[in-house]
Amino acid sequence: MTLANWHYFIVMRDFGSIGRGAVVDPQHTRRDIVGLIATREWEDVIFVHEVRDGTVTDVTEEIMAEAELENA
Repeated sequence: MTLANWHYFIVMRDFGSIGRGAVVDPQHTRRDIVGLIATREWEDVIFVHEVRDGTVTDVTEEIMAEAELENA
């Protein structure tokens, strides 16, 4: 797999006094991330970036909106 074919998400989380950390797991799908936020397993999300074909896109607002719809 070349860099141009990679697709994954970077989720930056705030752990309070211990700092921030990024979750980068190529096996996490968009659906997985939305689910983790919707169930409040991940309440401390600062941003979500999608990396696809070498391009980084900020998808924080979209992901948060999808998670909110799941809870409606």
